[in-house]
Amino acid sequence: MRTVVSLFIFLAVFLTGTSSWSATGNIKTSENPQNIQKEIKSLEAKLLENPLDADLQFVLGSDYWISGNHDKAIEHLQRALQLDPEYDPALWNLSAIYNQKGDGAEAIIQMKKAEAIFLKRQDVKSLAKARKKLRGFFAKYQYKPEDFELRRGFFWEIFN
Repeated sequence: MRTVVSLFIFLAVFLTGTSSWSATGNIKTSENPQNIQKEIKSLEAKLLENPLDADLQFVLGSDYWISGNHDKAIEHLQRALQLDPEYDPALWNLSAIYNQKGDGAEAIIQMKKAEAIFLKRQDVKSLAKARKKLRGFFAKYQYKPEDFELRRGFFWEIFN
């Protein structure tokens, strides 16, 4: 279900410039910065009542991203992941934010985490999308996939 929600939010953010999603599941109508700031304040108030709501943290992080506050967006998306380590929409957004900031290594790391989740779930479609994104990051930032592998080779295991 979260994969469907994440796809919806991801498309809405890039097509309309707003997350189009609230913590209650209602569609948002704001498209200007003033309304987004009002929504952020409203979501912050809701967060005081429900600090352990990963979805609320995600939506708030997405709205901060839309408003251009990348640091606050990263903070809330990371909180969503602390509450639910397999919350792949947060990983997608974190990867996109780091890409926008020009931090290719961190963008790749976040997308690799999403890739691992999709592999574990056997979600082939999302896995293919994550790998396509990774290929783009590798080309853009001139990294190689092996630069991000945690497991060392055969000889490392034998000699250590």
